[in-house]
This record gives sequence, structure tokens and C-alpha cells, in this order.
Amino acid sequence: MLAKDSIIVVVYDGYKDTITNDLKFYKPVISEFTNNLTFRETMTIVGDHFDSRPEKNIVRFGNINATVLIANRKELTVKVPDNLASAQSNISVFCNTQ
Repeated sequence: MLAKDSIIVVVYDGYKDTITNDLKFYKPVISEFTNNLTFRETMTIVGDHFDSRPEKNIVRFGNINATVLIANRKELTVKVPDNLASAQSNISVFCNTQ
């Protein structure tokens, strides 16, 4: 996602500068994940552009939110939810406001 005409003002020790370059936000990317798991087991999702704060990442199995236990930019560890309706669910990852 690209925010056009972005303006960032930096003020430090009496010095002020304005940055007007385009600002890019990267969508999270999933490259691999552990499979063949059951309820309440932990799954590792490997990719890029995740938030390092677990609470800022949303992982869904279908329409059911999973609990994110551990997070860094390239890896998430989540707990597989109990209430899945199907053994095969789409996995979606949302980070920050993306």
C-alpha cells in the first residue's frame, strides 16, 4: 500500500526537517507454515512483514481468530483454535492496520 503525498516532520535538538517521499506499508507474506496439527497445538508461520508485537497480528483460520503467542518480523507462533468447523481452513494474517 502506498500513501501518496506523505509528509513526515522530524524534530531533534532544535533541528527540523520535513520528508515528503512516498511512504510504503508492506503486506504480510506467508512463505511456509507447520501443518498436520490439531486443536490447541502450536503452529509456526514463516514469512515477512509481521509485527513484532503479538497483539498487533491477527491470524485467522477461516473466520476463527487464533491466539498469537510469539511474534517477530519473520515468524509467528500461534495456537490452533478449538472451534474450527473444518480440518481444512484458509489461514489469513493481518498486521497493524494492513
